[in-house]
Parts: sequence; structure tokens; C-alpha cells
Amino acid sequence: MNINQSSKRLFVPAGRSLIPTLLLQFLMPLDLSNYCTYLEEEHNFPREILEEKMCIAEYVELESKIIESLHDLSSLPSRADREPLLRELNYPERLNRYFEPGMKLKKIDEDKLLFSFYGLYESATLGGMRLFLLPDATGCSQNSSQPSYASGQIIVLSPQRPTSVGIFTLAKVNGEILLGRLGCNSYFKLVWNEEIRSYDLLVGERVVFTRRSPLNETSH
Repeated sequence: MNINQSSKRLFVPAGRSLIPTLLLQFLMPLDLSNYCTYLEEEHNFPREILEEKMCIAEYVELESKIIESLHDLSSLPSRADREPLLRELNYPERLNRYFEPGMKLKKIDEDKLLFSFYGLYESATLGGMRLFLLPDATGCSQNSSQPSYASGQIIVLSPQRPTSVGIFTLAKVNGEILLGRLGCNSYFKLVWNEEIRSYDLLVGERVVFTRRSPLNETSH
């Protein structure tokens, strides 16, 4: 945390040390949530002081939950199958991007539609190809001229191809919500899966990417 940014962030409850706050910038991403809770409960830090860091912690926990759902895939019966995929995702090191200077994140519940699409998807018809739809924490999508109202990061894992990383968008086309990849003219069609009460993704008319990750509370 940059303690010179504002007097609000310099505020420390009377009789409390500034040291616990300074330690925030040295935490591992997955430790951030517990540490914010510690500051709030043990050091009586007002929630508004920790709001920015707690928002980051929510995204870190969400992304970790999605990626860790690899361990629950029946198509990956052994740890030897899962570990190479985690290395391809550069996990957990990839979570460090949430701590880059100037990071601006919406609260997760501010865009419930986008939040409901984050997850892991798998296609049985494409040799187990997997898609991860994750938050875009780089800000690069803000420079896009493509009409859309929300965007995130898409990672494509395929046994036959190098890992591909890009930006996905949710766009309204003729009143219909479509999910596409930035720079591509094609869109995934959304197929409602009544069993899991969420959307699967359809490519063409036959290839289905089935949602595999744990459902988010804000899913439709």
C-alpha cells in the first residue's frame, strides 16, 4: 500500500501501530483475505480503510477457486494430469497481477452478469480442450474499440496447442447477450444447462464447452 496516496489511507486508529498496514504490500495474494480480517478484528481497523485490499482479496479467492477446480475434473484422474496444467496457467504466481500499481477493480457484485460467466469449461468433443474465463486485471481491455459492456480474460488449454491467452467480451447484439473473444468476429452461443442452473458455451452447432467449475453465488 502506498501510504503517501491520501490522508485517508494514512489514518490509523488511535493507539495502533502503522506497521500492520505497511505489511499489506508484502503479503502473498492468498493470505490477503485472512490478514484483512485480522486487521479489522484484532486491530480495529475500519472497513473503509481496507476496502481496496478486501476487493482484491475477493478476486484472488474467486480466481483461485476456479483454477483449483481442475483437481475435481473426472477427466483428469491423476495429479500427474493436473500439475502440468497448473504450470501452464502460471498458478499461483499469476495472482500477483492483482497487486500491480494503479490496479482498479470493480466490486465483484457490481457486475453480476459478468461474474456469473467466470469459470472453467471443458469440451469432450475437442479432446478435453478447456477454457478458463477469469477477471481481466490488466486494464488492457479498456482500450478496445469493440462495442461491449463487460470483459474478462480467456485462457485456452489444449493438449495439441500452446496455451492461448486473450480477452473475452460480453456484448449485446440485436438485444441478445453473446460471449466472444476480442479480435474475433465469431461468438459463443449460450446454452442453458438446467442441471447446474448456468450456461454452457456452444461453438457452431455441435461443439459444447460444459461448465465444470463450482458455481458462483450470482449465477443465473
